Amino acid sequence: MGRPQRPGQQGIYRHGVDEPLTGPAETAPPTYAEDRAARRPLFVWLGLGLPALIVAGVVVGKITEQRWAIAVVAIAIFGWIFSNSMYIFVNWPIGIRLDEQGVRIGNVRDPDINEGRRPAPSFQAYRLFSCPWPGVLSMRISQDIAELRKFRLRSRQAPKGNVKARGGQSVGYYLGILAPPFMRAALIIEVDEDYARFPEFRTRQVLAVANSQVGTPSLTWVVPTRQPERLAEVVAAITDSPQWVARRMG
Repeated sequence: MGRPQRPGQQGIYRHGVDEPLTGPAETAPPTYAEDRAARRPLFVWLGLGLPALIVAGVVVGKITEQRWAIAVVAIAIFGWIFSNSMYIFVNWPIGIRLDEQGVRIGNVRDPDINEGRRPAPSFQAYRLFSCPWPGVLSMRISQDIAELRKFRLRSRQAPKGNVKARGGQSVGYYLGILAPPFMRAALIIEVDEDYARFPEFRTRQVLAVANSQVGTPSLTWVVPTRQPERLAEVVAAITDSPQWVARRMG
């Protein structure tokens, strides 16, 4: 889990520009496409609804000068922060693609958005991670809440090197572990460091709260899914195929 990658393996994947990604055999593998993989209803409702409630409470409080409006605002702010639903926008574009090109996770719908700008590691969901089939070592679905929680915690426990924050703290992110709050199922992928393609990120980002962020490529990728049963069928069809078994044994 969270194994670091050798230096120099990062690079932006450009759909249709990089060399084609081939499947584990001449026949095309089963395909799977999922958008909005992190947008569970409760996550979306809290992430979007609580800010709206905060704004409404402030407006009502200004107009009526009622104390209960201030209480509503305070409770909404508390819930938005401590439920981690404030991270809805950070995880908004997460998706999954399994096709003849291999495995792609992250911003699968718009991988070239703001291509010229390198985001901070905490915004890795807005970039694309890809690996051709020869580099995919294993895939499985996990619905173990305890395991998923460990991944979510581990995603922010990567090495920080010598990067220091200015008056705050430095945070190390494992790149490829996309583990949002409220995740109930995930696709877990082990990739080969010689094949995995990582986007480029800023190695240091000093934010308003004086946090510095450091990204470390992980060879264990984690991406949430809202359709674990359907995805499990596709994963089983791929990993049980004679071509996959022959490649793994070879």
